[in-house]
Amino acid sequence: DQSQLTLSAGQQFLVNYDVTLNATFVDSDWAVSGFINVTNPNAVAATITGVSDEISGVGPAAVTCPVTFPYQLAAGATLECEYSASLPDGTERVNTATVTTSGDVPGGSGTEDVLFGTPTSKVDECIVVSDDRYGPLGFACEDQDPLPTFTYSLTVGPYTTCGDYTFTNVASFVAFDSGATGSDSWNVRVTVPCNGCTLTPGYWKTHSSYGPAPYDDTWAMLANGADTPFFLSGQSYYQVLWTAPGGNAYYILAHAYIAAQLNQLTGADFTAAQAAFDQATALFNRYTPAQIAALKGNQPPKKQFTDLAYTLDQYNNGYIGPGHCSE
Repeated sequence: DQSQLTLSAGQQFLVNYDVTLNATFVDSDWAVSGFINVTNPNAVAATITGVSDEISGVGPAAVTCPVTFPYQLAAGATLECEYSASLPDGTERVNTATVTTSGDVPGGSGTEDVLFGTPTSKVDECIVVSDDRYGPLGFACEDQDPLPTFTYSLTVGPYTTCGDYTFTNVASFVAFDSGATGSDSWNVRVTVPCNGCTLTPGYWKTHSSYGPAPYDDTWAMLANGADTPFFLSGQSYYQVLWTAPGGNAYYILAHAYIAAQLNQLTGADFTAAQAAFDQATALFNRYTPAQIAALKGNQPPKKQFTDLAYTLDQYNNGYIGPGHCSE
């Protein structure tokens, strides 16, 4: 579900994959086989010197008879021989059997159209599917309706150095009978900007050591990680992020502030956010959540909280500053 990502240094991204299958019946290994019945309708024995078979556009077929030539075929008797030949394709053809004789009873020939019936066997009707990064995905057979779709996820990153990367994975199959293989690949182009990129509070709240998303070790750059006390709130950074603002400007700014601080720690250019961040730091060193919650309307310093939150939110979402990372 991704072909292009912008990641910060150390960031991981979960990419979702679907491997879809299709089964196409391909006729192969064409062949013709059958019986040649040589009958002597005469009142005297026939001396058969040979029995041959010719397939139009192909050439001689192999003929096997239960006797040795020359052979005396009694009057009114029948000799049954078998013929077989490989064919290059399913083109309509004519099969001509010929009997040669010596003596009074003449030889002869007969023709029949080559008719193709249903396949005598199926080959490679089932496959095992895997991904070179994920591992085994399962198996599928052509008579399944519908054919299964294999769904899974792969983690892209982290990359510690800025630059452009390509994350490639290959889905492949192995056929049960012949061991035939096939594959398809997908590329995710990854850019890690050298001036960094920013992530929103929604990313940071789910990528701490508490999960549920993969841990982003930028959190470890805080004094006590996600458990670092957040100023005068009586809560940790993690607890503040997971506290719904409910209209309290303190938490609105705190969410934007924490995201901005973690974005700065990843190496994202902080120029556009620095002034707002410094002013917010001063406010958090003076006020508690309860004090700001008690303010009405635009009563100072409530408006300052919301104005600073707006600026930091613009930074976190990439509208100002180095730009936004994929989330």
